[in-house]
Amino acid sequence: PRVFDFLIPALKKIEGKSRMLPIELGETSGLVTRLSQMSKHAIRLKTRIPPPSSGDSFDMTFNGKFKQSSLSNLILYHDSNSNKDLCSLGMISNNQYSLEISYPLSPVQGFMAAIAAAMPI
Repeated sequence: PRVFDFLIPALKKIEGKSRMLPIELGETSGLVTRLSQMSKHAIRLKTRIPPPSSGDSFDMTFNGKFKQSSLSNLILYHDSNSNKDLCSLGMISNNQYSLEISYPLSPVQGFMAAIAAAMPI
């Protein structure tokens, strides 16, 4: 299975509206730098490890959450509530996927997580 962390900018109320905190671009990723400093400007989402199946394999349907097993199936969660799926990508039939995204991810960020899961290694 694919195991990776997905970093997104945190949201902050500015003048009564939720806005992403500005992070300067530089030679190294600003998000990675902020997260390594334990800053509240970045949020780390983690991929859920699929449950073990028989032998050395994993149940890539995540106990039946997805209809078909695929290496690109993934679930992202945050440590604050590891039971809540913030983003899930799963194969529902040949070449058809279902993508569910919830706060704090935007649709574009969820789509980028799906692309990261589907990239060949």
